[in-house]
Amino acid sequence: IAWCLRNEGVSSVLLGASSADQLMENIGAIQVLPKLSSSTIHEIDSI
Repeated sequence: IAWCLRNEGVSSVLLGASSADQLMENIGAIQVLPKLSSSTIHEIDSI
């Protein structure tokens, strides 16, 4: 989710959740955004 939020080619991210815990976990991806360095993004893109 964090990768999608940071990707310039993505204009929106649609989340799905079947429980409140899942929703909170998905929303927690926002906290990961500052930790995604350009080298990490490049590594993810190469997969």
